[in-house]
Amino acid sequence: MTPDYREFAQIKAHPYDRELSKIKNYLKGSAKGYTVTEISHAIDINRNSVAKYLDVLCISGVVELKVIGSAKIYSLTKRIPVSSILSLSSDYIIVLDEDFVIQYVNERVLDFEKKSLDDIVGKPIGQAGLQLLSIPDINKTLQETTQGKDIFKEIEVKNDGKTGYFRGKFVPSILENGKRGILIILDDITEIKQYQHDLEKTVQDRTKELTKTSTNLKKEIRQHREVKDAFEDSERRYQTLIELAEEGIWTFGPEGTTTFVNRKMSEILGYSADEMLGTSICSFVSARDQSYLEEKFSRIKKGNNEHFDLVFLKKDKTPA
Repeated sequence: MTPDYREFAQIKAHPYDRELSKIKNYLKGSAKGYTVTEISHAIDINRNSVAKYLDVLCISGVVELKVIGSAKIYSLTKRIPVSSILSLSSDYIIVLDEDFVIQYVNERVLDFEKKSLDDIVGKPIGQAGLQLLSIPDINKTLQETTQGKDIFKEIEVKNDGKTGYFRGKFVPSILENGKRGILIILDDITEIKQYQHDLEKTVQDRTKELTKTSTNLKKEIRQHREVKDAFEDSERRYQTLIELAEEGIWTFGPEGTTTFVNRKMSEILGYSADEMLGTSICSFVSARDQSYLEEKFSRIKKGNNEHFDLVFLKKDKTPA
């Protein structure tokens, strides 16, 4: 009998297939099920033999048993075969037996590998040539799984010149023939990896831009600091020159209020610098010269350069 790869069992022809078929056909007639006695009378086989055949069918998953009170009710299994469920999965599914022989693959695997079931099922993984399992230490991973460990790992696969990424789950399982096996579930995360790669590249590019901008900003700050230091140094030199000048230097604001006098100017007039600061320039001339000074000051405020002689009064009111 050709193995049915859609189920995970290697089922051989039974010497009492005819009796099993009779029981299954009879059970199709009722959704509620029948007792052993009812089945025995209906198919004309002794009760003990029917009970034995029902045990076989229960073990194989074809028939299920329900206990209602003291009665045992047998009916056809309404469960969907595991292989049918796996075939609907969007993941890549591979089932191996304990000798690492491939027992099942779903359509996603066949499409990816561009192979048929006959090319894959029934062959050891070393001979099947699956790209999805062409990964380093695959035998070690499978060996650890057979020892009862759940293994999770990311897998990088080269196929048709492209690189695919999968999140692999290697899970110890029991096959439908009752033997140990391995269920391999591969989740395609290629798009996630590509998005992650693009995001990392974007972050790197932005980091480079920010680093460049930061470098330029630091350079500008350094240049501004150098200019500021140079200006302050120049200002200190200018201030020193003014303070040490042998001529009186006097500055005032738009309204004629004193803003600065150097040491020489304060010595000439006999005032201290603090006494003169904030005082109108007109208060240092005689009443006769005030109108003349105000006229000249008005012209200066309009932007005219004025050169004129004027007598300032010292602190003791004598001419300077």
